[in-house]
Amino acid sequence: MVVDSSNIIDIVFLSETKTSAASLNPIFQSWGFNNKSILDSIDAKGGIYLCWNKNVIVKVLFRDSNYFFCSINDEFKYFSYALFVYGSPYLCDRQSFWDTLRAIIWAHPGNLLVAGDFNQIVNLNQKLGGATFIPGATQFTKWKIECGHSDIPSHGVRYTWTNNKENDDAILRPWTDHMVMIIGEAYIPTPLLLTCPFLSQTTALSLFPPGNPFKKEKTLQAGSVVFRLQGEGFMLKEMNETYIALVPKINNPEMVSEFRPISLCNTSYKIILKCLVKRLRSIIGDLVGDNQKAFVLGRAVNDSCCIGHEMIHRIKKKASSGSYESIFKVDLNKAYDRIKLSFIEKVLTQMNFLGKWIKWIMQCISTASYRIHINGEPSRKIVPNAGLRQGDPLSPYLFILCMEVLSIRLNYLQHAASIKGIKFSRSGASISHLFFADDALFFLKADIKNFSAMKKVLDQFCELSGEMVNLNKSEHMGTYLGCPMDVDGRSTNAFNDIVSKITCKLSSWKFLSLSQAGKLVLINGILVAMASHILSAYLLPKCIMRKISLLILKFWRSSSMDNRPNNWRKTSLLEQHKHDGGIGLRNINNLNLALVFKQAWSIFSNPQLHVSKVFKAKYRDDWFDKGRKRESKSIMSWGARSIFKSIYHLKGGLKRVVANGVSTRIEEDWWVTKNIIKCKDDDAANNESKPMLVSDLLDSQGSWQTGLVWRWFKPAIAIDILALNPEQYISEDSWD
Repeated sequence: MVVDSSNIIDIVFLSETKTSAASLNPIFQSWGFNNKSILDSIDAKGGIYLCWNKNVIVKVLFRDSNYFFCSINDEFKYFSYALFVYGSPYLCDRQSFWDTLRAIIWAHPGNLLVAGDFNQIVNLNQKLGGATFIPGATQFTKWKIECGHSDIPSHGVRYTWTNNKENDDAILRPWTDHMVMIIGEAYIPTPLLLTCPFLSQTTALSLFPPGNPFKKEKTLQAGSVVFRLQGEGFMLKEMNETYIALVPKINNPEMVSEFRPISLCNTSYKIILKCLVKRLRSIIGDLVGDNQKAFVLGRAVNDSCCIGHEMIHRIKKKASSGSYESIFKVDLNKAYDRIKLSFIEKVLTQMNFLGKWIKWIMQCISTASYRIHINGEPSRKIVPNAGLRQGDPLSPYLFILCMEVLSIRLNYLQHAASIKGIKFSRSGASISHLFFADDALFFLKADIKNFSAMKKVLDQFCELSGEMVNLNKSEHMGTYLGCPMDVDGRSTNAFNDIVSKITCKLSSWKFLSLSQAGKLVLINGILVAMASHILSAYLLPKCIMRKISLLILKFWRSSSMDNRPNNWRKTSLLEQHKHDGGIGLRNINNLNLALVFKQAWSIFSNPQLHVSKVFKAKYRDDWFDKGRKRESKSIMSWGARSIFKSIYHLKGGLKRVVANGVSTRIEEDWWVTKNIIKCKDDDAANNESKPMLVSDLLDSQGSWQTGLVWRWFKPAIAIDILALNPEQYISEDSWD
């Protein structure tokens, strides 16, 4: 249905009527819809019906068993044409159907409304249950991009169709042919055109009559605010008033829990917080243990994903041999909003913060008041008695300090043998938990005693802190921090969500009118970042790589009015650096290798990290050298095999820095010149044993044995070797 600004229905379109026009005409004529265009159903299949009243002038230009293409005149302001569609229910017919509609649309430029039942969904968010592969989604998305379509925001029930099955076999889809769909003028976005530059002289004088005073006056005000808190220890409550913006977590939210409350703090208040946070950030790594990865300098989200993946691989491997271990994810419900302020104060006291510091922090979090933005208007003032604000720079650091209480308790129980964590090796440390803010993973031996002890600890922590376990999000392992955990490298189902997200982003109307340079910035800056956390953890299957690459190339090369992209240059040239004649388009395969190798290098070069200790315990100290030799095994996890493969492919960029030479091999490592060198093939001087390590070429003082070098190497190589100056003979060799 299409309504005008006075909420009067002007046009009605029915799809799949399954009846004749004779049964519908009397009904709509009694409502004033005297104009109509009809295609009757055949044997109770199909059928479409279009009618309109006297307020609009509709002329049907094209019609078929699946669509009406009409021109709309006079009163209807927003659309020159309307296309009412009943998509083919048969997949084999859809491509020709899209091609026909595309030709009609291109032949009639102007504002166009497309409505009806397409019998097609484009991503997994549009259904619940069923297979993860969506037939026809690629063709439909391509059609939307080429025709320049954009989705009109919808409101109401999300899922309107079911296959009438229960439990795991149930499938829900938001297909609009099973519920009335009303399209009104109020929902059509109006373009905004700024005709006057914001900082032009006329506009600036209108906004700031005496000029802009911020530069001179606000600096003094900010300084006085900080000095007042330091000197008096109190803060004005008016300064801590906060507006809360409700940001939806999902498309079309229906419940309050599906919104994320983001606090818009006062600027003066944020200045105070930045002073406190800057000092707290420098010591937070000493206050929280290795089991916490969030908001600590030097600890990354990929470290948590790597450890979680290795744990799942070990647990599945143990289960196949009859030894059972467990991993489960726990999410805290509204973690920031529930935590008790008295609990925070006790934690700061037990961690030996100065009384002055505790007073400052408690002033910042206890004097807060809220006003929620609802429909653009602030609500009445709300004074909370618990909770931290999302959007407050101090909140993340206070929260992980509170989570450290749970971590310390678990470590104590593990040391007392009350709970048993999981070890990667006999000599390795046992791991029982892993925290990233309010996302927690627990690893335990699978027995009732461990589960009972863990439940008791969680109950005690929730009682003390005010937290509550979110059972809905803790039910399935699925992904952790947005990264799939149970990945074996053979199945592509775990990575289909990446393709779906990129497809949705590319089909958005906001990017269709971008120039080639704008599209390049979007691809390299936004699309790649959407999948970077997964690209850093695993080498993606080739078919997923190919899908992503084709989507990106299609988007960059195509315009909204071209059927086929113009491939003026081959892809390999476009992916070259700008200095080499290319445009710098990201190669997904090379980017994936580089990001995985970056993770490998971080693990190797920072042995103090928790993830480095885990990797050494599971794959031994020489795992990096094994990667260079490509000694990965099928029994290794897919994450580890990805790391080993990246090391092997990029080993040409690894150069040894010689110190004592003990760990550098002469003919296998790159340590001198631009390539790996070889000794002379002939039997050098009097049957001497061939030197294998660089240390064999050094004397006891760390200097080169000149004669030995000249005998075993060609003159050009010998000169390069003797030109090297071993940095410190007593230290170990390293990589550069």
